[in-house]
Amino acid sequence: MNYEHSILRALLRLARRRSAADIGRLLDRVGGTTAELRDALRRLETGAFVDRRAEDNVRLTLPGLAVAVASIAGRRRTKATPRAPRRAA
Repeated sequence: MNYEHSILRALLRLARRRSAADIGRLLDRVGGTTAELRDALRRLETGAFVDRRAEDNVRLTLPGLAVAVASIAGRRRTKATPRAPRRAA
């Protein structure tokens, strides 16, 4: 599901820029072949993470947005920051 996560993150970046997400732009951002991308988009659509309006237009659904944001937040938090020891009251 790593490839699908990168697709969701790319869709999120395109949505932030208010750019249309089509197959060409997604291939530029995530790589792979057109067939692999279409298969991954079909799996994401089955899971209700994306909505394919036309053959080339793809949009995030609300669950897809949540997963994309959570995967970005999870990537940023790679190293836990140490906490200061608590004092006894």
